[in-house]
Amino acid sequence: MKIYHRFSRSFLYTSLLISSLAAGSYVYADEEKNGTDNLKFSGQLVAQPCIIGPGNESLEVDFHSIIDTSLYLHERSYPRPFSVILSECDLSVGKSVRISFTGNKSLALPGLLAVNTDSSAAGIAIGLETASGSPLPLGKETSEYQLKEGENSIDFKAFIQAEPDAISNKSIVLGPFAATATFYLEYE
Repeated sequence: MKIYHRFSRSFLYTSLLISSLAAGSYVYADEEKNGTDNLKFSGQLVAQPCIIGPGNESLEVDFHSIIDTSLYLHERSYPRPFSVILSECDLSVGKSVRISFTGNKSLALPGLLAVNTDSSAAGIAIGLETASGSPLPLGKETSEYQLKEGENSIDFKAFIQAEPDAISNKSIVLGPFAATATFYLEYE
């Protein structure tokens, strides 16, 4: 059994509401036509194996100041660590989790997160990797993390990478930048 948890739940609730309304209309119309029930729904409501505890709902990675010459020389910054903290994990509900990140993808650096369009800085993107340094492209799941009862800290790193054209043309634009991603949890 897989249990999905999206950090931002509004899309999920809207999708379920629309699906329920559409399915209900279809069943109702079919009953009028044939007078029989020929579409049944079933499932199981379960608890989430873990929660995202208070204070961990919103994560922030601050890169501070990055010198452009370092990006021209090394193409990427030193990685900054961050963690997804899962609390109150109940192993009777789920024993492992996979995590994926989504956001606006960089066109110049596929798999990396584009900076917001209102950022002053340009010619860069944000990359993600596991704690061991394996690349984690946007939209791809991590391997399974085995959960333990109680609190679990799943560690990642983020880095700034310069776009190839910005390096070759020496055209990295300086200034503040920001980007936003959403992480998804898939329990098993």
